[in-house]
Amino acid sequence: MAALPRDREPLDTLLRVAPGSARAEEWATVLAAAGIRHRLVWSDEGWGLAVAARDVERASAALSAYDDEN
Repeated sequence: MAALPRDREPLDTLLRVAPGSARAEEWATVLAAAGIRHRLVWSDEGWGLAVAARDVERASAALSAYDDEN
């Protein structure tokens, strides 16, 4: 079975969770700037950021770099 194109892969891997939406939106901006597809999701723990499974490593690196700068 062929892999889904990157723009069709489900965004269902939860990467991080923040208690408030402001922090999650900040992370979303970082991923958008890096060209990484993502979505904000609500969970019992707060606002989460979900990405495609194949983008986890790249998204984690982008967010870690952002954390280091701020």
